[in-house]
Amino acid sequence: MLYLGTEFGLFVSIDRGRGWQRVKANLPTVRIDEITIHPRDNAMLLAGAVPAAALALLIQWAFDVLERRVIPDGLQERRGGLAG
Repeated sequence: MLYLGTEFGLFVSIDRGRGWQRVKANLPTVRIDEITIHPRDNAMLLAGAVPAAALALLIQWAFDVLERRVIPDGLQERRGGLAG
């Protein structure tokens, strides 16, 4: 699974980069500069510039994902965290 952060949001490829899908899951359209997976929790961490108007939406999205109420498109939940 490949992840790509752009100025238009987060994208995922499950076919080695031949096709890309935008990860929606209520994630606002914001620039994503850095993507990492937490080594212990297997949680995806995103960093980027967020306009003030989108900040509240982004914070709520993060809490929804942490509480497993939202699973980003293209990802499935498994015990121990998110995986492809």
